Amino acid sequence: MELNPGRLGTDISDPTLTSINDVGRPIHPVAVSGTALPADPADPLKRIFSFTATSDLLSGIAFRFDGKFDSDGRRLSGDAPYSTWGPMNTWLGLKNTDDQGTRFDVLVEVLRNNVVVESGLTRCIDGITRNAASAREAIIELNTVTVYQPADALSLRVSARIGTNPDETRCSPKSTAVGLRMYYDSTQRPSRIEAGLALSPARNLYLHTTSADFIDGTAPTSATAKFKDSTFVNFAGGNAWKVIGTWSINMN
Repeated sequence: MELNPGRLGTDISDPTLTSINDVGRPIHPVAVSGTALPADPADPLKRIFSFTATSDLLSGIAFRFDGKFDSDGRRLSGDAPYSTWGPMNTWLGLKNTDDQGTRFDVLVEVLRNNVVVESGLTRCIDGITRNAASAREAIIELNTVTVYQPADALSLRVSARIGTNPDETRCSPKSTAVGLRMYYDSTQRPSRIEAGLALSPARNLYLHTTSADFIDGTAPTSATAKFKDSTFVNFAGGNAWKVIGTWSINMN
């Protein structure tokens, strides 16, 4: 694991890895100890740490450092608020029957004060149809850690584009589509993301829409799913991401 000033601040002088604790999925109540490695001569501001890759560490972790990371006025320490973000489950369909056979990429982003801090991407999702009863379940992995302050505004943004391979070439047999549809907020289509505060068990946060779009820990009760559509997607011209929706997050 590396600490770089461009990610965590302009001042990372002598930070110390004090512990790494399993947060989201407790397996053992024992912290994982880390060891500081020699500094990188090519980049004296970078700090490198080593630790054993146990199941505790890999199942969803939160870091605690002693040090100063103040590029945006925040201090990352053992008492700082932070959250883990696990996978998102959602259900997908087509906006138009003519797009049958199109494959899509889906991008999920966590934003803090309208700035992207974490993201997850699933490529080349197939089997998507216009029939709402046959909506395709998709899982987008995040498995990350975000440091934030209680006053920060958190939100989740979901976007779509034409499906691609890892080298960004097109995997979809079709290069355009009217739009990708995402279903949510029902007992049959409970689109959700796994999240947890520091040292708290991970839990599901569900996507809702009433007078506003929001996410909280209340499971849907309606049998009828809501949906949102992306706008027209086109592989030509850079295969731009088209937003399906943005939901504010309530971590309480």
